[in-house]
Amino acid sequence: MKGHEERVMIISRKHNAKIPFHNDVPLGILHDRCPIIFDYTPKCVVMHSRFATIKNHWHWVISDLNPHADDFVQILETPWIDVIETSKVNKYLIGDNW
Repeated sequence: MKGHEERVMIISRKHNAKIPFHNDVPLGILHDRCPIIFDYTPKCVVMHSRFATIKNHWHWVISDLNPHADDFVQILETPWIDVIETSKVNKYLIGDNW
């Protein structure tokens, strides 16, 4: 997964180019679930699919912010929808001995 411990994608079953629902619904779910899924890092980001290989299929990507990941520059260049706090210490910045 390009150097990430976890990565989540929210997709629609239909090939929609636009978001098929109001943003509040998935963001509410993500704010509940991401602190559990990404319990190893203090923040995760919800991003648009700027670098998607299938251009006409809407999806969001939720990822950690590991500066050592292969796609970290892409993450910084992708428009973010939201940043979700998990209240954990970032082991990528201070090492594994925390």
